[in-house]
Amino acid sequence: MNEPSRTAVLADDPESPIRFGVVDIGSNSVRFVVFDGPCRAPDVFFNEKVMCGLGADLRRTGRLSAVGSERALSAVERFAALAGQLGVEDVEVVATAAVREAVDGAAFVEDVHARTGWRPRVVTGEEEARLAALGVLFGIPGARGWVVDMGGASIEVARVEDGHVFDRRSLPIGPLSLGELPRKAAERTAYLRGLVDGTLRRGHGAYDTAYIVGGSARAIARVDMVRRDYPLPVLHHYVLGRDEFERTRELVSGCGAAELRARTGISAARIALLPNAVDLMSVLLDTLAVERCVVSSFGLREGTLFDRLGDEARRAEPLVIATREIARRQARFPAAVRGLLDFVEGLVADLDEERRHWVTAACHLYDVNWREHPDVRHEVAFDSAMRANFGGIGHEGRVFIALALYHRYKKRPGRRHHELAAALLDQDTRRRARVLGRAMRLWASFGGAADPAPRLVLEGDPPRIELVLPEDDPRWTGEVVRARLRSVGDAAGLDVALRVDARGGGSPST
Repeated sequence: MNEPSRTAVLADDPESPIRFGVVDIGSNSVRFVVFDGPCRAPDVFFNEKVMCGLGADLRRTGRLSAVGSERALSAVERFAALAGQLGVEDVEVVATAAVREAVDGAAFVEDVHARTGWRPRVVTGEEEARLAALGVLFGIPGARGWVVDMGGASIEVARVEDGHVFDRRSLPIGPLSLGELPRKAAERTAYLRGLVDGTLRRGHGAYDTAYIVGGSARAIARVDMVRRDYPLPVLHHYVLGRDEFERTRELVSGCGAAELRARTGISAARIALLPNAVDLMSVLLDTLAVERCVVSSFGLREGTLFDRLGDEARRAEPLVIATREIARRQARFPAAVRGLLDFVEGLVADLDEERRHWVTAACHLYDVNWREHPDVRHEVAFDSAMRANFGGIGHEGRVFIALALYHRYKKRPGRRHHELAAALLDQDTRRRARVLGRAMRLWASFGGAADPAPRLVLEGDPPRIELVLPEDDPRWTGEVVRARLRSVGDAAGLDVALRVDARGGGSPST
């Protein structure tokens, strides 16, 4: 299970503000990330990566690359200088497989300390697997299955279930350290399987999903997106079935590096590792006997932060925390969101917990685009939801929120929005998004918070949507209100009525 935090708890309240840095000294790259905002759903305040190839010579010499070491030291020295300028006092520096395995790894740690004052924590393979798995839980709270973190010189594997991490393993192989593989596919697969079988048993476990982490995993997913002409270019929570993965593997094997780079925009350094990465990942997925893999953009760095959070913060829902913070910063009437959630409750009461999180997030965002030009407000609302760096949500939920926000401003979706929604949402989910969006537009007619407030209810058999007013007040009535109420009914395919219920009674008017 999860081990106790290595250091003191950073925060327990999920909305406690933090500014926290992680320097990740990997086998292939060195990255500095600064998280800022509510601890359970912070923004990425700063993010810089340098491809150093620290472990490029490890398999051949047992030592760190001389060129890579100097590049890595220069990068970390720059990051140390930037940390003060960025106002980051709490920085964790983590070194992984290359530094861990190299005979001169300890000397490299001392060089970092001498040049920056930071002393990197060289994590064991099992600890690296644990942190990567915690990163997956940070971004996908309900994750259940295997975590496969493919670094340049090692692969970490762990099992996640019910918010805990089990069965941590580390394999001292990676696409950077493998070197040239046998040319024939069968020989290549047999060779890689021999490397993997010593650590993982075939068919180990009873899960259908592997959560894949790391730059090579994201590059594989990017190629798959291009191959499928996938409509949503967001890597986090992208799903590849095993058949799709194998088709992408064939594409990588059959394409030259220049063509792959031109089609995908992936860097030359990453493209060079793709053939090894996709073959190795294929063997791992076969060994774990999973049916699909899910990309996690959250890994060791987010896991390092998650490891510092208290239990209350860990249990919180990141999508809700993130969107509530956006509303606090950007909405005209942040306090009105609670009233909006009550207002639409009658329309969403039958939804499961995950979809209610989508509704809550959409309601948090219903008014944050008010400063945009009215002619493009619907486009901005749609695109900002589609591109936001949210955790705790898959592609279906992201499109649901975007479509609801589009209908908050406009009745009919444009061709682009319709095609994207049709590709990722079933008909009933699209209808739900339209109804929610038009209900949010109706709520916006009331000018912010009110107590008591109007509410929407489903009444009768067959059901109809009733707008229940707390009093006969001109704020709640008028042509605009009635027109927007009819629009809600049209989206739902139901009749509507309006009634005053100051004392729990009142008669409806249609």
